[in-house]
Amino acid sequence: MKRYVVAVLWFLAVWTAASALVVYASWPGPLAPALGLAVGAFVWLDPTGRLWGPSLDRAIMRRRLADLPRVAESPAGLSVQRETESAEG
Repeated sequence: MKRYVVAVLWFLAVWTAASALVVYASWPGPLAPALGLAVGAFVWLDPTGRLWGPSLDRAIMRRRLADLPRVAESPAGLSVQRETESAEG
C-alpha cells in the first residue's frame, strides 16, 4: 500500500515540476506527464531494491519473537544465573 501512495506522490510532484519547466522553457506539453509517469513507475518498480526492502512475513516475525525467551535461557545464561543464586543464598 505504501508503495502505491509514494509512487503516486512522486508522479504528481514530478508532473508539477516538469509542467513549470514546460511553461518556462517552451518544451512540448505532453513531456510533463510523461516524465511524471516515468519517475512514478521507477519508484513503484524499484529495480535497484533500495526503496522497498524484502518484506518480512508475519509468521517469520512471530517465530522470531517466540524464539526470544529461548535465547535468554541458553546454557551459558543458566550457569551464570545458578552461580548468582548460590552466592546469594
